[in-house]
Amino acid sequence: MIQASDEQQRVLTEKNIAKVYSEEPDSPSLAVTNNGVTIEPDTVIVDERFVYMTFRISGYSVADRMEPGFDMVNVYQGDNPEDESAWVNMSGTMYDGSIPDENGTLVYEDGSIIPHYTDENGNMEYIIQASVVEKNDSFLGKTIHVEFKNLGTFSKGTFIPAVDGDWNFEINLSDVSSTQNIKVGKKVEGTGFTIEDINISPISIKVNYSVSVAPMEKEDDLGIPEVKGVVLKDGTRIPYLMNPGRLGYTDSSKSNAYQIAGFARVVDADEIVSLIVLKSYENEKVETLEIPISK
Repeated sequence: MIQASDEQQRVLTEKNIAKVYSEEPDSPSLAVTNNGVTIEPDTVIVDERFVYMTFRISGYSVADRMEPGFDMVNVYQGDNPEDESAWVNMSGTMYDGSIPDENGTLVYEDGSIIPHYTDENGNMEYIIQASVVEKNDSFLGKTIHVEFKNLGTFSKGTFIPAVDGDWNFEINLSDVSSTQNIKVGKKVEGTGFTIEDINISPISIKVNYSVSVAPMEKEDDLGIPEVKGVVLKDGTRIPYLMNPGRLGYTDSSKSNAYQIAGFARVVDADEIVSLIVLKSYENEKVETLEIPISK
């Protein structure tokens, strides 16, 4: 779900932004076994806005062209799943062996066109991306609960159970902040939006806009520009950096807006010189431009 080089993984782990459980042999095992299937946390990466988690699954596999999954996956923070403060935005899926290329298209490293969910050791991996519901909330130092129920396969959107059981986890997240706030103060030409500043970490971004004139909304399109990628100091362009996030106005006056998005790969914020921004034209996001930032 988020690519990182070996060096980036090392840096994130050393800074306690990422935790790789297999590399901490002295830590207590969090593995849960039910009906012959063992699930255990593998990697957790967290900042204020996003947490990426992977879980290793052993003792269950599927045939080619079958899509494995769970009947239910529940993720919440705190101790009371019914409390509104516990809610998170969450997406999760079994890893199918694909990675995004430079254009954001999912491809398979071995050249295959068939998803393959089982690795060379016979294990599968479930990946979760969760983000805060309230734009000013933070995951740092929080406890995240992850609950899996019933394992099986999906066929035409219908779940077919294979292994009944519950696998529940309590994960304590790092309290180390990796974000930096960068003043931008640049107008998005042709719009009523100015990027005032960005709050950026190696895995996500929050963009803060001031708004002189809010555009007419069209269905679900608010007309707010979107940062879609970045340009690095060495000239490298990463135009498809952002995973789907969310846009919104901070209040009913529409004088300020924001964008929150996670990254598809780890990025060193100190290397970024420009933001690649997608702006609306007649309620369709069709134009892109580069907005320089200075630190």
